[in-house]
Amino acid sequence: MSAIGSGFLAHFLADSFGPAGPFKGTVLCSGIALILVATQWEENYGSCVTNTQSLWNILCEAIKTILSDSKILRLGVIQALTEGALQTFVFLWAPFLLHQSKFSTIANSNTWGLDGEGLPAFGLIFGSFMLFGAAGGLTEPLARNLFATFMTPSSDPSESSAQGVNKTSTSLQSLLVNQEQKDDPTMSFTVEMLSSLCFLVCSALLLVPHTVSFTEPSQFTFTLSVIGFIAYEYVVGIYLPCEGIMRSVYMPSHSICSVMTVLRVVVNLSVALGVASTNYISITMAFNLCSLALVLATFLQLTLVRKNQWEGISKHTFKNKYPALVSSER
Repeated sequence: MSAIGSGFLAHFLADSFGPAGPFKGTVLCSGIALILVATQWEENYGSCVTNTQSLWNILCEAIKTILSDSKILRLGVIQALTEGALQTFVFLWAPFLLHQSKFSTIANSNTWGLDGEGLPAFGLIFGSFMLFGAAGGLTEPLARNLFATFMTPSSDPSESSAQGVNKTSTSLQSLLVNQEQKDDPTMSFTVEMLSSLCFLVCSALLLVPHTVSFTEPSQFTFTLSVIGFIAYEYVVGIYLPCEGIMRSVYMPSHSICSVMTVLRVVVNLSVALGVASTNYISITMAFNLCSLALVLATFLQLTLVRKNQWEGISKHTFKNKYPALVSSER
């Protein structure tokens, strides 16, 4: 809510006080925060723990944990790629939209997202990003349930067990999840597949700058870019909770913080390289590289799906396409 409100507040301050308005607002907000911290916050000394470890030992243990399990390593690479693409996007969207708005065909139009001077209304656009990102997070459970329903076959009362006992059709999730995953209720086949779909959709959305580059910049290309970026933020809001679920399943709880710290270093390095690369390549090419990173994340995400899960998908698809053949085999 604060991120959404700050975007719209920044737009109001820019309209009222010019380009320096948002900076004046940050001074006021930071001053209020300083007063609250100085008067209300108490020092957190932590608990008295005798067996403490050095930072170096913690990091070494985290690296050993990552390298000891290929699933943790793959999940770490996946989240490094997706978060790296997201953080790089944060640095790229503003200069790209500014470039799109500098053409006379849209400078004085009433296009949504442009201010009175024909420049991108960065505050409104940022606030919209945060709004749709929050909406994606709120609708993630609904999207996951719909995805699970779509992946669940209808009941088949004619199917019976070897002992002649009638049984109803089992959902695809129960067919595909093995005993290890059943013991962990947070694990869901639909989470892995939904994440893969989200990564692929985000990859396509980050190709919008590449797509509009083939046409002359106009009101249409600017609007299409803004809509594509907003849709990207919405899908990001959907897959971030899924990543949290997968972290709780694959990463050990006793060292998840140290493991994520090491992976965060990788994310920061990738973001630094991505932003620095814009000095040598175009912004459009940087978006293309982010899209490629998400394609790679999609592939790695699918490798986490177990063999028996893929077999269950094949059987379910075959049964739906050729029901008569399956019935004759009975």
